[in-house]
Amino acid sequence: MPQATGAKTRLIGVAETTYNVLPAAPDAELLYTQNHSIKPSASREQDPTLSGYRGQQRGTLGRVEVAGSVTVSVAPQSLAFWLKHLIGMPVTTGASPGPYTHTFGLPSVMPPGISFEVDYGPAISTPGRYVRYHGCRISQGRFQFQTQGTPSATFDVAAARADATATESFDATPTDPGHAAFAVADMSLVIDGGDTLACLESLDFTWNNDLDTDLWCINNGGQRHDLPEGFAIVTGNLVSQFDTPVLLNKALNDKDIALAITLKRGTGDGSQGNESLVWNIPLATLDQTAPEVSGPKGLKAPFNFVAHRAANAELGVTCVLKNQRATI
Repeated sequence: MPQATGAKTRLIGVAETTYNVLPAAPDAELLYTQNHSIKPSASREQDPTLSGYRGQQRGTLGRVEVAGSVTVSVAPQSLAFWLKHLIGMPVTTGASPGPYTHTFGLPSVMPPGISFEVDYGPAISTPGRYVRYHGCRISQGRFQFQTQGTPSATFDVAAARADATATESFDATPTDPGHAAFAVADMSLVIDGGDTLACLESLDFTWNNDLDTDLWCINNGGQRHDLPEGFAIVTGNLVSQFDTPVLLNKALNDKDIALAITLKRGTGDGSQGNESLVWNIPLATLDQTAPEVSGPKGLKAPFNFVAHRAANAELGVTCVLKNQRATI
């Protein structure tokens, strides 16, 4: 029998209008990924009844936990799907034929959920070729920016249920947004609007939706009931070359820091070949620390940071995406 391969596996996704319900006429999107690991698991509930035998009776399945992660390369065309389900619906401006500007930030309306479908390819017969996951929500997204390698993002997903009974795809012709990942050379970083100069070799941050994953009901047949979001928690870490004390002094003196991470091609106006993505973290604090000396070579200063909101205002972290997509 032919072997299924990751190269021939396809992942598609569609926004649910009602949580844990596949839309009647799904208009799905082809999702470009490096890898994905969403899958179901269920504990085996063992009956402790004594019956005169040392062996145990056949156990039953407990409640189903559906979870996993999806790692993607950061591309201005295909990242939009993930941003919408991580942060909420964007505010979009622009007119046909484009370009368009999509601003993701709070407050925003979160889609009820996602239905994913993994197609393992023609090597696998049905049922089993198509595995669907319903009631999915993104618990957190982690974005990694380094001096080498493709900028990437990893999204942790929790869900309500899995289903492998389908004999055909819920959308055989999903929308293909295109995909052209940003490169290291497309990145730039500004600290405090340019007032703070520091050489960072890496920066990563996480947007955590603080999902309540512990909602279960007897009537749900072992499936998760809901996944409401809680706080929006943005944390991260950065590693700086220790050639200036500016970040160290901010950490030790409990001073705020502002970060702007830009990925841009050409002019960055959003036209074809000129796409851009800008993360703004206007208010964050650095945890107190100091560089360690582990040998004779150049010192580095790692810092953890936590974003916070201003008084009487919502969290100000935003992501501005400029591309040719009219709708997200």
